[in-house]
Amino acid sequence: MERGAELTELVLGSEWLINLLRLVAGLDLPDCWIGAGAVRDLVWDMRFGAGFDPAGIADVDVVFFDPSDLSADHEHEIERQLSEQDPSVDWDVKNQARVHLWYEARFGQPAEPLKSTTDGVATWPETATAVAVR
Repeated sequence: MERGAELTELVLGSEWLINLLRLVAGLDLPDCWIGAGAVRDLVWDMRFGAGFDPAGIADVDVVFFDPSDLSADHEHEIERQLSEQDPSVDWDVKNQARVHLWYEARFGQPAEPLKSTTDGVATWPETATAVAVR
């Protein structure tokens, strides 16, 4: 099976992830995706483990691209809204349009401004987590 089709099958087979995708889509954020560990763990656990258990997910990364509001408060407000809808999830929301504003302080080197969410996902350091779905 082609990898994209396999990922689609795994995502569509996860009621938990489908519900989260619906919550995130309901916010109508520009160029918005769920990615990183939640997607990696789903794939890994279904392919190589004993099955996927959402209780093992540390957080759910939501990434979007909105150059019109580069404030951290905007991200925190989205996290608050998502937490109201599903408080069982530790939401981690990042606007990829503002990564260059905090990247150097966190990682010790500057970053160029990104052009899209997929541009941001492509820079994630672990290839196993450099995947996102919507």
